[in-house]
Amino acid sequence: MTSITDHDEVRKTLEVVPLSAHGMLPLNVYAEIYEQGRKSQGGLFVEVGTAHGAGTIALALGAKEQKSPFHIFTVGMFSGQYSSRTQFGSVADNVVFVRSQLEKFDVQDQVTIVPGTIVDLLASHNIKGIDLLMLDADGCIDRELSPLFGKLSPNCPIIIDDIDDLIVVSKANGRPFLDQKHRLTYLLIKILVERGVLREERRIHNTGFFRKGPATVDSTTNFVRGIACLPRTGFCQNRPPADPHAAHVQRLGRRQHADGTTFVLASEALAGREMKIRIRRRR
Repeated sequence: MTSITDHDEVRKTLEVVPLSAHGMLPLNVYAEIYEQGRKSQGGLFVEVGTAHGAGTIALALGAKEQKSPFHIFTVGMFSGQYSSRTQFGSVADNVVFVRSQLEKFDVQDQVTIVPGTIVDLLASHNIKGIDLLMLDADGCIDRELSPLFGKLSPNCPIIIDDIDDLIVVSKANGRPFLDQKHRLTYLLIKILVERGVLREERRIHNTGFFRKGPATVDSTTNFVRGIACLPRTGFCQNRPPADPHAAHVQRLGRRQHADGTTFVLASEALAGREMKIRIRRRR
């Protein structure tokens, strides 16, 4: 069990957290996540993209220092063809491991693990007044922001990882694939900042620290339609389809909304068009 008593102990603990919980972020990013928790006034935090809990633990350790009651709901799929979590076993195996990490750092009572998606979180828990949001899933940040934006407290801190303009060839479960998570996140953030949904404060490496922007969005309307895993579908073959974005839309179908339709279609077209251009250049 780890105790934090001073600055040196904080650093030492944050150095151990990613080693123990398979974290992949730089130390100064975990330190800033810790600070976001410490500077909070407690409340309800939501994380989408648990991985093995390194970010969750850093946030919880910081929040424990400010003494006010808080609770973190962390949502993770722990599965999928291109998920790095499958190498550690089943969904249940991964949940057991994450829980063991929470116990190791004595934050298990402040964290609820929700296997699945944001839909499962909202179906199983009464989520209101979110005081901090952390996103690090598959790049489809609009899918999470759509149902959660109306639940965010004013000026709510929003932490988003992998915001650099990058496309890489990765490998998961023995199969190579073209990973465009970073690119998609980058494009969506540009639009969301322009529209006043997000207000950027700072970046550390590839992680952005934002606040809820001044935009007013009806929480019952998807102000941006989820682009369900666009960077993971249609791009995992040796040769990409001629029009992967069109194929993706055909699979999902297109849902029209009375509010925000122009915004939705613009962001959707931008992501698909820009990605195809980058693919051609990298051949």
